[in-house]
Amino acid sequence: MGAEVFVVDDGWFAGRDHDRAGLGDWFPDPLHFPEGLDPLIRGVQALGLRFGIWVEPEAVNPDSDLYREHPDWVYRAGARPLVTVRDQYVLDFGRDDVVEWTLGWLRGLLEDRRITYLKWDMNRP
Repeated sequence: MGAEVFVVDDGWFAGRDHDRAGLGDWFPDPLHFPEGLDPLIRGVQALGLRFGIWVEPEAVNPDSDLYREHPDWVYRAGARPLVTVRDQYVLDFGRDDVVEWTLGWLRGLLEDRRITYLKWDMNRP
């Protein structure tokens, strides 16, 4: 059995110590990746494999720096109370600032590194 792509899944980003925290804080966790992702990417590519990474850009945990800084970025259905699924909210991509911010960090993640596979997840019913 062979492999072509090495994919780092959920948990690579800051604050993701459990499933209820960190979504939205899309930069490498300095505790787990003190030198960022680049050394791992180079090591994977030295083995002749492509490097991939997991993201879920539409999701944000209430326990994240993003939510604490921008609670207004969460999608709301009128005056109804916010509902979490798996302790996550969904970002409001109807807002230009949310779209610009999301595209900005995605560009930075993908263009600054040699990531050739993106696993874009959406864990909602």
